Amino acid sequence: MSVRQMLRASAEKEASVLKKSAIAPVNSDSEERPKRHPGGRPSNKEKGIEGRKQYTLTLKESTYAMILSKAREEDLSFAKFMERAALEYIENHQ
Repeated sequence: MSVRQMLRASAEKEASVLKKSAIAPVNSDSEERPKRHPGGRPSNKEKGIEGRKQYTLTLKESTYAMILSKAREEDLSFAKFMERAALEYIENHQ
């Protein structure tokens, strides 16, 4: 058998295999795959927590230092302390 005949036979065999696999329907929708956990930390939405957004507050350095020291006395972050202070101010001035 010559090389040309071997190549032709191989190509015909490959074509017949491809035709057979193309005829057989593949139903990936019918197969129920279990949902995999995507990994990582759950989102605030998944935990039912309202999302937070970051903003910038421009202060004098001395004012920032004073507020930060007060926040640390209460064992709070600067952001949480400012949020509480703003909410308390609004509540007291309605």
